[in-house]
Amino acid sequence: MDNYKIIKKIGEGTFSEVVKAQSLKDGKYYACKTMKQSLSSLEQANNLREVQAMKKLNPHPNIIQLHELIFDKESGTLSLVCELMEMNIYEYIRGRQQPLPESKIRHYMYQLCKSLDHMHSNGIFHRDVKPENILIKHDVLKLGDFGSCRSLHSKPPYTEYISTRWYRAPECLLTDGYYSHKMDMWSVGCVFYEIISLSPLFPGTNELDQVTKIHDVLGTPDSSLLQKFRQSRAMRFDFPPRKGSGISRLIPNCSAPSLSLLYQMLAYDPEERIGSRAALQHHNIKHVAEPRIRRNAQHYPVELPKLNVVVPAPQITYPVSTVPALTITHRGSPLPVITSKKCHLRLAKVNTLHYGVHFRTSLWLLPMTKVLYGHYFIAHHIKQWSPNGRSLLTGRSPRHSKSINLTFLFFEFVLRCWRYVHPIQLSCAPGGQGVPNLFFRRYKFCLPGGSTICPLLANQMAQITVSAVM
Repeated sequence: MDNYKIIKKIGEGTFSEVVKAQSLKDGKYYACKTMKQSLSSLEQANNLREVQAMKKLNPHPNIIQLHELIFDKESGTLSLVCELMEMNIYEYIRGRQQPLPESKIRHYMYQLCKSLDHMHSNGIFHRDVKPENILIKHDVLKLGDFGSCRSLHSKPPYTEYISTRWYRAPECLLTDGYYSHKMDMWSVGCVFYEIISLSPLFPGTNELDQVTKIHDVLGTPDSSLLQKFRQSRAMRFDFPPRKGSGISRLIPNCSAPSLSLLYQMLAYDPEERIGSRAALQHHNIKHVAEPRIRRNAQHYPVELPKLNVVVPAPQITYPVSTVPALTITHRGSPLPVITSKKCHLRLAKVNTLHYGVHFRTSLWLLPMTKVLYGHYFIAHHIKQWSPNGRSLLTGRSPRHSKSINLTFLFFEFVLRCWRYVHPIQLSCAPGGQGVPNLFFRRYKFCLPGGSTICPLLANQMAQITVSAVM
């Protein structure tokens, strides 16, 4: 934590403490969660369920983002540096006198179901969904605190007293740890009700009182369902038949679509309870648009968690001496050797001749160009064009020459690709004496009526003069 400055304490739980910290590197504020459990090694820290879950679930717009892991070998403490949110749902609704707008509630429930759908599709269920673990910032909701999560592929029985009592599903209360990811949806239903009514739905004081409060609202379940729960419970239990008051009486102003979704989330039988994917398709929140982010809000880039490990970047060198010299002969006379030695630059204007166009562009070549693009040669002495309009090389009039219609974009692609290979630069003056011009003997570029060459290529002005022959 040497790179962070502690600002204030945000909260404290049974297994961790959360503080607000400022980075000394970038000046941004983060939420730092320090584990109270002492760890022996970094490998043990990486094997924690919370760390593994956050690495697997990030990045997601509705999952709290893990920024960095800090492990102190001397003290054995592990700190999780996460993004800082404004508040949680409990702090947001605490002390409110007026209920939230229904549109905002639908936005929050849509994002909460989206976060759980992302978790369940990745084989993880949360097991501790409650208002304190649901964070918001600029109307963006994110699920946090993954210390109690488990894998969907693990086999029950699980820990019985895992979820906070008020948000604990009936199968968690009436069985010896035989529950599934559907317990998360029960907790979401309890949070849904609490956001609407600004008060908890089942505030039980103990386990028995919790079951009693559930039955007061939903009624006693069918005997067949209770018998299924009894098979996975060592202690015998029985409840007298009771008809519940119903959720609609507790929130009479709730709309019918919200009430329908709420009843499906709070189904007593976990097999009949709605899942996170199906909840997103419910007509109450199906057409909810993504929440808008304020224009003046800070946008933080999505990044993967760091472990303070510095990995040196590989350095690739291209020694000049390794490039072989290229010697080409033309009509018996040797041409100048093209080497990798840099030449002085000379500026030249774009000259338009009678049947040829000179233009300057940056050209990077290798001897392998001969293999890749067919035969070519470099004319060392091109002093003038013949007065009758015939090319000195082909001896034919350009208007009678067959030309292959090659797009200049392909030529541009060739030039741009080879400019990043080791440079073999040609230096020359514009036209006339001693101009090493590049000709493609097999692929000729034909410009009708002596028009200038493509502006896309003409703009690439730099070091040599290339002559495209008709």
